[in-house]
Amino acid sequence: MVALHRRGGDAAEALRTARALFGEGADLVAPQAARPCNPFQSNLRAATPYEGFSWYLGDDPERPEAASFGDALAQLDLFAAAVARRFVLCGQGQGAALAIAFALHAPEGLVGVYASPAALVSIDGWEPPAEFLGNVEFVLADPDGARAMRTSAMLAKRRAVVLETAGLTPERWLESLCCSARKGARD
Repeated sequence: MVALHRRGGDAAEALRTARALFGEGADLVAPQAARPCNPFQSNLRAATPYEGFSWYLGDDPERPEAASFGDALAQLDLFAAAVARRFVLCGQGQGAALAIAFALHAPEGLVGVYASPAALVSIDGWEPPAEFLGNVEFVLADPDGARAMRTSAMLAKRRAVVLETAGLTPERWLESLCCSARKGARD
């Protein structure tokens, strides 16, 4: 599992969050975003809004600044290629928006995305790719039902599998993905 932190978080926080969600059995790795939240003060941790790191510029995960968002997608693409095996993305905040946008490019080896919230990126002049996502499962853990429905509808157009969170713990979902991946490897 590749864990992506929120704006203001870091790789260590992403690992702790993913461990809390998916249990001790999950094989976790977390890349670190390159941008301090306040580049002018080099991550001044004394001021809460400047704490941690950011994948891209902008305070709203759904409305990123285009160039820095593209940089973050490229960073994630290089990181995922180095994983060189099947993987799951788990994102929180900006990490969730990045995970969903990255999944739309159908990277080789991606089997699932756990996103909280279900942030669907909107950049003027950019349309998400129309890749077929039938082999990727999405869990959208979002208390905002309208946002989750918008994201689910977009994913449904790409024939992705979107699972309801009711009655499904993150740990059980991950176990089911692992069982399906092992079964697929044997067939």
